[in-house]
Amino acid sequence: MLRQSIILMFGLATTAAMAAPAMAEVTAAPDEAVAGRLLAAQNAERVRWGAKPLVWSAKLADHAKKWAQALAVSDMMEHSVAGADGGEGENLWFGSKGDYTPEEMIGFFVEEGKMFKRGVFPAVSTTGRWEDVGHYTQLMWQDTREVGCAIVSNTRRDVLICRYWPAGNIPGKPVFDYAAKAAPAAATQAIAPAPVKPKPKKRVSKKRRRGG
Repeated sequence: MLRQSIILMFGLATTAAMAAPAMAEVTAAPDEAVAGRLLAAQNAERVRWGAKPLVWSAKLADHAKKWAQALAVSDMMEHSVAGADGGEGENLWFGSKGDYTPEEMIGFFVEEGKMFKRGVFPAVSTTGRWEDVGHYTQLMWQDTREVGCAIVSNTRRDVLICRYWPAGNIPGKPVFDYAAKAAPAAATQAIAPAPVKPKPKKRVSKKRRRGG
């Protein structure tokens, strides 16, 4: 089976390729164990670079669940309207149903770190496009303290949404404290194994900044 994953960051018009009739079956929200894995996968990368770990927010998870359910029903990939979520940061991911673990889903965000460069946002990408690292910079944003995620599925896809507070990707600010040293490998391993980096045959990413 072809594994497909599409990720989106910070508000963009609907991706036309994703448009389709509504899916009849929609299942919602990770249980406590899955929520813990989503949190641990993100905190492993933050701790590796000396950033404070995020705290799980049931409120943010509920906001994420509601929007993920809407996207699963419509089978369309788009961010919630800017401002409608109270200015929360948002990372989105779509993938073929049942083909990805929670760690692999977060791994797509972490993988963008390969293109990240230290600097003041938005000059933080080796490609010259901050959008290429936008998921990663939100995940790593030093002022962000809380996260809540939800996974919702329709008959074809899994939808992951993570909401962050305070939101990141604010122009004129560094992503995190570059003076902080990376934590020892053992400390990172204690929190969670390194996210698996999936290798889908097809991947598309479109993003636009929102929040702040």
